[in-house]
Amino acid sequence: MDYAVGGASTATGGGTDYTLANGTATITAGNTTTNIALTVVNDALYENNETIVISASNPTESSMGANTTFTYTISNVNGNDDKPTIQFNQTTDTA
Repeated sequence: MDYAVGGASTATGGGTDYTLANGTATITAGNTTTNIALTVVNDALYENNETIVISASNPTESSMGANTTFTYTISNVNGNDDKPTIQFNQTTDTA
């Protein structure tokens, strides 16, 4: 079965938010699942939740079920990226 990151993804690939190249996954005889290695990059940027949409296609010697897409959400709820603080250095000035 082939898999690809879909255009509906909001995260940026290529090592920016995650690393996952399009590829082919093999489900070995006697099994019903396989793993696809997705690496999430832990950067120092505060960002909203982002998604990675993976689509499956072109099965060999099998058929596709009803669910052919999977959405993975990179969440910032764990607080690993602190919000930046924005402030003025002074409250008034005269020129």
